[in-house]
Parts: sequence; C-alpha cells; structure tokens
Amino acid sequence: MFALILAVLLPSLCFGAFLVLRSAEHEQRFLASTVRERAESAATALDLLLSTSRARLFRLASAAALDPAGMAQFFSRVTNTTAGQHLSVALSDPAGQEIFNTHAQWGDRLPVNPDPEGIRNVVVTGLPYVSDLTIGITGKPVVMLNIPLTRDGKVVYVLSEDILPLLGRLLVQLHLPPDWLCLISDRNGYTLARTRNGDRFVGQVSQPGFLARVRSASQGWFAGTSRDGVPSYVGFTRARLAGWTVAVAIPANELLAPVHHSTHVLVLSGLSILILALLAAFLIARGISRPISRLVAEAQALGGSGLIPFRPTGLQETDDVARSLCNASEQLARHAADRDAAMATLRESEGRFRALAEELGQANAERSKLLHATVVAQEAERARVSRELHDSLGQYLTALHLGLKGIAPDLPPAAAEEAARLSALTAAVGRETKRLAWELRPTALDDLGLETAMRQLIDNWAERSGLAFDLHVALGSERLLPEVETTLYRVLQEALTNAVKHADATRVAIVLDTADAEVRLIVEDDGRGLVERPPSACGAGTGQLGLIGMRERLALVKGRLELECGPGKGTTLFARIPL
Repeated sequence: MFALILAVLLPSLCFGAFLVLRSAEHEQRFLASTVRERAESAATALDLLLSTSRARLFRLASAAALDPAGMAQFFSRVTNTTAGQHLSVALSDPAGQEIFNTHAQWGDRLPVNPDPEGIRNVVVTGLPYVSDLTIGITGKPVVMLNIPLTRDGKVVYVLSEDILPLLGRLLVQLHLPPDWLCLISDRNGYTLARTRNGDRFVGQVSQPGFLARVRSASQGWFAGTSRDGVPSYVGFTRARLAGWTVAVAIPANELLAPVHHSTHVLVLSGLSILILALLAAFLIARGISRPISRLVAEAQALGGSGLIPFRPTGLQETDDVARSLCNASEQLARHAADRDAAMATLRESEGRFRALAEELGQANAERSKLLHATVVAQEAERARVSRELHDSLGQYLTALHLGLKGIAPDLPPAAAEEAARLSALTAAVGRETKRLAWELRPTALDDLGLETAMRQLIDNWAERSGLAFDLHVALGSERLLPEVETTLYRVLQEALTNAVKHADATRVAIVLDTADAEVRLIVEDDGRGLVERPPSACGAGTGQLGLIGMRERLALVKGRLELECGPGKGTTLFARIPL
C-alpha cells in the first residue's frame, strides 16, 4: 500500500518541484541579467563622466593664454573653477615638468608630472588620454585626465585633471542595493573606486582570478568571492573611452535566495503531503493486514506433522488463502510419505552404487598397475630385441656380407655376379635390421637424452618421407624422468606415423618445452585433418587405436592429450605432462 501511494504521489510531487524550481531559476536569471545590465549602465555613466570632464578641460584650455605672461591668470581661472570640488588640475610642458598645480601655490617649485607615460602619449598622438592609477604630488593616488594644448598644430602644454574623486561620486549616484558591490579598476587591475570599503581597497590590485577573467574578455559573468570575503556573482564590462573595467557583484545568498525559498517551500509542502498520504496508507493497510496476520500461524505450521484446519478470517481473499493452506497441508502430508519411501529406496541404491564405485576404482587401479607393468615390460622387451638384432643378427649379416664379398674374386664370372648380388642383398638386410633395432629402442634415448633421440627420429622420417620438419626444443639443462622421456618419444613416434601415413601432410612442426610446471609436446601438420568430423568430435569414436595408446601412455605419467583438427585444416596434437 505504501508503494502504491508513493507510485501515485511521487510523479505529482516531482512535477510540482519542477515547476517551482523552474520559476525560481527564471527569477534567478532575471537577477543575473539585472546585474549585467547595471554593470553596462555603470560603464556608460563612466564614459559620460569622462566625456564631460574632457569637455570641461577643453573649455578651460580654450580661454587660456599660452604665453608665460598669461600663466598666472590661467592658474587663477582654473583654481576658481575647481574650488569646492576637491579636484586637482595641473599644467605640464611636453617634457612632463609641471608648470602649476592647484594643490600648490603659484610659483612653488613643482616636481615632474606623476604620469609621464600619459604626458608622452598626449604629446605623441595629440589626443586626450586617461591614465591608470598613479601617485600625485600629495602622496595620494590620482587618476589623470590629460588633454593637449596646441599652438600651430603642435602640442605645447598638457592640461591634466585628477578625476579619482569623481569616480567615487559616480558609484554613489548609481543607487545600487545596499548589499550589492560596484567597483572600477584601471587597465592594470588597480581599484579606482568601490561602493563598499572603498577607503580600504582603493589603490590595491584586484584578485588574480578577477584579473584573469577581465583580461580575457571585454564583458562576462562569473562566480567568486569579493576581497572582503563575501561569496558573490559578478558581472563586468569594459568602458569604451578609458579601457577600464566596471564590475557589479551581487551576494550569492541574495542571487540564490529565490531557489532556496522555493526549495524550502517545496520540501515542507512535499513532506506534509507525503506524511498525510502515508498515514492514509497505514490505516488502509491495517484494515487489510489484520485478517492476513491470522494466517501466519497456519503458514508457519505448513509442512509440520499435523494437518491445518480451516478457520474463516472475515475476508473472502484471506479465506481463499486459508483453504489453499489447508489443501496444501494435506498434499504435503501425502508427499512427505512418498518422499520417505523414495528416500529409503534412494539410500539403498546409493549403497549399491557406492559398492560398485569402490569395485570400479579397485579395477581401474589394478588396470593401471597392469598397464604400467605391460608398458615397462614392453619397453624392456623392445630394448632386448633391439640389442639382439643389433648385436647378434647384425654381426652375422655383416660377416655374411664380408664373406660373400671376399669369395667373389675366386669364383667364375656367373657365380661371382650372383655372390655380389647376394652380398648387396645381405648389406640391405643389415641396414633394415639396424633400422628396426633403432625403431624398437633408440640407444640415443637412454644415452644422449630425449632431444637427440627426437632429432634422429625426425631425420629418419625426413629421409624416408620427404616431408619438411620444424623442431623447437626448450627443456633446459636437466633431463626429464626416464618414463616421461619414453612416453614423450612414443607419443611423437605415433604422431609422426599418423601425419606421414594418413594426413597427406607436406610440413610438420614439433615444439617441446616447459611452461606452467609442465612439459608440453606440440605436433602440428598441414594435412587433411585426423578425422572427417566436426572439431568438437576430433579424435572421438572407435578405431582410433593410436590415440587410445597415446592417451593410456600419458595417463601412466599423469599426462593428458588434446587434439585440434578439422577437414582441410590439419591436425594439432597437445601432450602435457606435469613436472
């Protein structure tokens, strides 16, 4: 019931939350747009202020007599014009030497103008120039507005006015909200005017993050923290005439206030609705769950030794469940009796199977023992027959060959020819006898090791069959156990026989190495495949006596045999024996 109520209620709550948050975001975007517009308005007002101040200076300069005799009268006119405005006006020659300054008396010795870069710019270009923040003759920060005074098209004087006090008054006239912040910074990032804590921060360089943003763009909007530690969102733009930056910042909590208020309202209303819905769900579920809880005892008793009686619960649905439990208990009782009988039969069968398994295990052990003894006896007999063929029959054949060869000169021509033929036949029988002796048990396997015996076997097959063989051996310096070497040699012998006689191969590759604590023998040919059947059944079926023999030999040394083959894809044999 709770899940049903939540499934119905949550989509409505989510949609309402979406609408509320969307409205709050719209209000937030409106505030952000207002901040950016205020910054643009402040930049426009700054341009207007600079234009007005420049026009006032040009009016003063137009009434000036530019000869030394009229300088005192010009100084008096400028002083009277700026009286009460706390503005500093100075006149400098093109070299930057001040001629008069309203902060000093007429005739006082004056220093070089504190803005030589601005003086040079005006003299070179002949155009007005607004300087960045510098230090005036009083030791306080000043910002000079410089205009040229020309005679015959040549700049003869530069009239400068400190407009820094006007910037602070300009910010006051913007009438920004009390918590908002507006500042003006020059082209080097120094603060010229500030609405909050201006006396503290005017003349200081702005924060690095603010400088990086205003230098990379002429206007923008970003989040940051003001120099007095207030998290804010800042909109900035660049004034056209001076190239200064005007920034307006709104505290983050004021910008995000609509979203926070909407979120609080949404959470409170959503929780209230959710609590009421869950309370209603609880009351409904309680009325349904009481009859169901009466079935707990019957359900817990289900599967016990006794039958469950039918007891009405008051609801049709729960009565149906109670009847089902009663019927299930009867069926379980019958099934339990059948199960006990089946278990008794199964235990009896299991005892017979265990006895058969023990007998089979014993038979397999005896078979393995007998097979091992047979292989050992077979190898011993092979070695004995090999020695007899090599030592006895071989010597007799050699003696017969030499005898026939020795008596040939003393015989008549016909008899000598027959003796020569018999001598050649005896030599051929001797070579065949040596080959049979070597195939039965190569002496190199016992005397020189597995690698040498394998190379002799491959050379013999290469000479007899004309196939190309590739052999790679990486066994290290230590020899393997004799039974392991014998097994690998016999497996290779059988694999080569299959490749030469049945696979119609042209090339055979053999790899013998050790890896992962086992010795591996890989024999791969490019023939027609071991059998004409799918690779999943490769080597399966009856009549594969060679494979059966290889598997039995490998099993005696705890090895295993794997095959990969397919019609026209050749055969790859993997023999692995643990070290």
